[in-house]
Amino acid sequence: MQLLDRLYELDQKQQRNRSIIEIWILKSRIFQVQNNNLPNALAAFEDVLKLAKSEGFVRSFVDEGEDIKSLLNAAMSKNIEPDYVRQLLNAFKTQDTQSIVTVDQKELIEPLSEREIEILEFIAQGLTNQQIADKLFL
Repeated sequence: MQLLDRLYELDQKQQRNRSIIEIWILKSRIFQVQNNNLPNALAAFEDVLKLAKSEGFVRSFVDEGEDIKSLLNAAMSKNIEPDYVRQLLNAFKTQDTQSIVTVDQKELIEPLSEREIEILEFIAQGLTNQQIADKLFL
């Protein structure tokens, strides 16, 4: 963390926002993993979301992979930058579905219901069973 703080100070002086965003994402992940400190992780993540939103960054989050999704979902549940977080989660969804082979519902023995499709979309977003149940009020 001390090294990240020093890098942050240097990047801030040189106004390198991309590096600043990457540092704050990393700090958020460290807080999340270290002692499972979600409040500190979200506090740091809120700062990075505000800066990244103003700069229009998306790829920096998507490149972090699945690990960052849990922070994005936690930020969404705390109503932190909800429109931007939704955009970021959709970017993950778009990336995920690009590699999925689509099946025409007509080819299925029994077509999927709207509810089943909705659940599959939540699974594709990386939500846990409990998060899906909460969203569906189960």
